[in-house]
Amino acid sequence: HSFSLYGGFDWGTRNAVSFHVYAFGQDGTIYSIWEYYAHRANLPEVAKNVRECPFYDRLEWIAGDPSMWTENQAKKDGFTSIARMFVEDLQPPLQINKLMSAHGRSDMRFKQKLETFWQTAPYKFKIARTCSKQIEEFRNLRYPEAMVDRNDPEKILDKDNHSWDDAKYAVLSHPSQKYMEVKPKHGTIEHYNLAHEAALEICAQTGQNIDEVFNDI
Repeated sequence: HSFSLYGGFDWGTRNAVSFHVYAFGQDGTIYSIWEYYAHRANLPEVAKNVRECPFYDRLEWIAGDPSMWTENQAKKDGFTSIARMFVEDLQPPLQINKLMSAHGRSDMRFKQKLETFWQTAPYKFKIARTCSKQIEEFRNLRYPEAMVDRNDPEKILDKDNHSWDDAKYAVLSHPSQKYMEVKPKHGTIEHYNLAHEAALEICAQTGQNIDEVFNDI
């Protein structure tokens, strides 16, 4: 009960859906403790399984792929997003009202975090044996084959990496993992930085979209 709980969520219409609960300890250790993983599941089915998670009520928020907020889903009167469908198109008992857009999605930044967590014992990122699909995916992660004539940024091969993605969203969205950088102390830039920090705090508490909150501020 002393742990803070957060969710990571990766949605795939044609690919797998992955949802995990992450417990953040006061000593900085992160535990992946609960798993839902399914192929080609429909939206109500996914919502039902997420809401039935025994830790759902304790979750501070569920960080999802920012692309879930893209309004590219056709409806009678225009377009909507997958994220909005989870909240507005389902009956209240199924609505996932803790969703928020992840604050980070960089494979390499998350990889660097894990290398730090796993550098020396006691290790700071642990996966429960009951999260078997995540363990399998982490063991089988690969880089894309090198392209001699291209200079692509480093990233993980985009295949069987859904639980990697949901872990990345949860960890990089946590306040303790924010970028450490020197920021201006005055002027317009400082105003935007303060607005961004305020928006992060609001989204962590309410699950709202970071861009919408920032623009409102």
